Amino acid sequence: SREVDQLVRLRAKLKESIPAEEIYLVLILEFQSGSGPAAVVGPEGDGLFFYGCTEEQYQQLPESGRHPLSAASARYANGIAAAIRWWAGEPAAKQEEVSLFSSIAELSAACDQFSGGDAARDLFTPRRFVGQQLSPALLFPAEKAIQPMQRLLAQTQQMFFQLPIGVDVRVPFSVQCFGKHLQVTLPAWSQPGLLLQLYLHSGIVAGVLVSNFNGQATILAAVPVEDVTAKVTAGMPQPEVSS
Repeated sequence: SREVDQLVRLRAKLKESIPAEEIYLVLILEFQSGSGPAAVVGPEGDGLFFYGCTEEQYQQLPESGRHPLSAASARYANGIAAAIRWWAGEPAAKQEEVSLFSSIAELSAACDQFSGGDAARDLFTPRRFVGQQLSPALLFPAEKAIQPMQRLLAQTQQMFFQLPIGVDVRVPFSVQCFGKHLQVTLPAWSQPGLLLQLYLHSGIVAGVLVSNFNGQATILAAVPVEDVTAKVTAGMPQPEVSS
């Protein structure tokens, strides 16, 4: 979504290259909280139009027998059609409830950020960032700065651990991932070499024990996972503060 901030510069460069032509740009924004058209009022928004699409829309499958990209092309066609109506000044454009912003910076701050992949190696594949959960309030006290961070990271993440030789199933198996300290209760029949697969979804951690035989993964059992981050943090020595 950072390309929103660079759109004015891109349009200026295009106008320099093709001075005899008027330049109009439509930016399709995938993975947004809401869908629909948006525009920036004033000279900064001249020749620019934006159309948001949700993560759920991106994940929709095409109808049977249709081209795999048919669902995406339909969304993009809606965005282009809305832009044409907006620039043409047709009354229908007013009925689409175009979201208006006072500046590119304001519109960019309202966007949900995502990664589109490495354009040098991959086709466009929007996805959430993967990493440790953050506390935006500690980094950005202002409420307006917190909102864009809420959908920054992927809602679902996963990690794999292989049970080591000498694993003791009589005590909880301790791991650190997702920025958390976790303890997993293993079944009595657990043995070295099995895989522990942990999931983090919307702040909740769950796990399963998996066997991998001849490249075939088989889920053996769900395992209880306890988040002991608070206990571990409370037991850590605190730095001394000199007066």
